[in-house]
Amino acid sequence: MFYSIIAVSFGIMCGGLTACSPAAGGNVNGIETSERAAVLDEKNNNAQADESISPLTEKDVRNLIQFWENAQGAGDFEGYKSCYAKPFKGVKTVSRSSREYDYDEWMNDRRKMLARAVGLDVEVKNLRISIAGETATVEFDQYYRSKNYSDWGPKVLKVKQTPNGAKIAYELLKASYPL
Repeated sequence: MFYSIIAVSFGIMCGGLTACSPAAGGNVNGIETSERAAVLDEKNNNAQADESISPLTEKDVRNLIQFWENAQGAGDFEGYKSCYAKPFKGVKTVSRSSREYDYDEWMNDRRKMLARAVGLDVEVKNLRISIAGETATVEFDQYYRSKNYSDWGPKVLKVKQTPNGAKIAYELLKASYPL
């Protein structure tokens, strides 16, 4: 109950987006977060199908993408992780090879990526959103810059509306081009 109240309160601070969660310290999107900030628990993420789900809006999707972008730049793995749905499927493309990941594999890979990244800046350009029912197709050009690695590429996300707000259910970087 306590975690739900904190998560709802934080969702209000995030512009009504309950898909975002507090970081494990630091500042994300201008919001100070505590070291032991509450996140939505696993049980809430897998809520009963009979719960009412509000319609997915373009504002929900834009807020999610902005939070996702800022969480990466801040090195906020817990905030980043809170943007994803279960089940999830991700396709990582580097050079000419691609690999599919499930939720746990993706999070393990992304945790390492955020830990290694020094001076990380993730930028979303040319954002396009189309919504059909409870799913949005989101396309944009992602620019990833750090001291160790920089690239850009066209990205596609599938965002689903859940009882806990908009969440990323699918992610594909179509190609990777060095900067």
